[in-house]
Amino acid sequence: MNIGFFTDTYRPGYSGVETSIDLFKQELERQGHTVYIFAPTDDKRLNTPEENEQGIYRLQSAGQDIFPEFKMTFPVSDKVFKNFGNFDLDIIHSHTPFIMGFYASFVGFTLNIPVVHTYHTFYEKYSGHSFLSKQKNADRILMQAIKKISLLHPGRCEAIIAPSAKMKTVLEDYGVKNPINVIPTGIDLKVFNGIDKKSFRQKKDISPEKQVLIFVGRLGQEKNIKFLIKVTQKLAKINPDILLVIVGAGPEREKLEAEGTQKNVSQHVKFLGQQSKIEVREAYAGSNIFCFASLTDTQSLSLLEAAVSGLPIVMLEDKGLTEVMVDGVNGYTIPDNDSEKFADKISKILKDDDLRKRMSEASKQIGAQLSIEKQTIKLIAFYHESMKEYFKDSLRTKFKNKLHKDVDYKKFFNAEKNKKFFKKLGRKTKDLFNKL
Repeated sequence: MNIGFFTDTYRPGYSGVETSIDLFKQELERQGHTVYIFAPTDDKRLNTPEENEQGIYRLQSAGQDIFPEFKMTFPVSDKVFKNFGNFDLDIIHSHTPFIMGFYASFVGFTLNIPVVHTYHTFYEKYSGHSFLSKQKNADRILMQAIKKISLLHPGRCEAIIAPSAKMKTVLEDYGVKNPINVIPTGIDLKVFNGIDKKSFRQKKDISPEKQVLIFVGRLGQEKNIKFLIKVTQKLAKINPDILLVIVGAGPEREKLEAEGTQKNVSQHVKFLGQQSKIEVREAYAGSNIFCFASLTDTQSLSLLEAAVSGLPIVMLEDKGLTEVMVDGVNGYTIPDNDSEKFADKISKILKDDDLRKRMSEASKQIGAQLSIEKQTIKLIAFYHESMKEYFKDSLRTKFKNKLHKDVDYKKFFNAEKNKKFFKKLGRKTKDLFNKL
């Protein structure tokens, strides 16, 4: 198959969406498929021959302030957009409900191929962290807009992927009627084998006596990292060897560093910033417990990576993330933002070596069930089923097929001026609707 991934956020970004896209692209290609990624440009990444050779195509874009990590793309005058007809796509996979998602729908309609969508992010929970949150009634208005968009774009798609049961429930509550399949992103298990556990501590000047708690992820308000610093403050009073290692970059780093200073735990909190993939794997291997306090994640890839690395997990209770975390089996879940209980469970694991080993082994077994190979096989089956359903002799397909016979869609992608095409498209669409 030739598959087109459409996304509003991609390298050099550092969110789970980019990781998911890259993991599935690599494994789909390993299994014999071709994947093209269509993403926005930014200050550092333009549409280059080097990326084109990797199947990555950048479309002209500009920044915006509501969700700063997302770019506003303007592909109508873009040569990449005008040549979509040359990629011979079999199916389009949208990874955003925003601008590139709508372009995915348009290209799918024009090429008469199915469009499927992964709803990666619980955007409603992020609305309070945009600049609009400071405006009166902004959160309420923004949440309403997010819900409408959440219904509008997926409603144009053949089927939906939710990365977790939690996200499926959210979409059903929104009123999404399309078929929703739960397909978590998998992990490449091979790259986690043979990691030197001592390497991380040697490179980062962390003594063997330190008991390392690790968080890996974006440094944003929604990740609730201040809570982890508060937990560390409690632990440091009874355990001088405790060290919270925070791996990742993001807009909250300076505030979080100030929080550590304010709580007098700077010597117990170490910020490593953005690390390479191998450095992140070494960090997991050299740590004792993975800590997680976010309640906005639809699927935490860092949770899965920690499990594959054999780390016990202590996290705030989130019933939607049970694929990776089973309370009392490979760690503990803590209800109600209770920092005291969170600290107690960490202490319990650190004091009981047999318990830590049992939880470590359980984490490895749980993580092994979500390999990228297994998840990609599920994704391919999902693609085939979506294509089968799409090309059934439905009224919609009849309408599209009639439209394609009368309108040469390639003129849109290859011609410099498209006014005649749009006039003809609109006229034919109106005529066909009148006949139905």
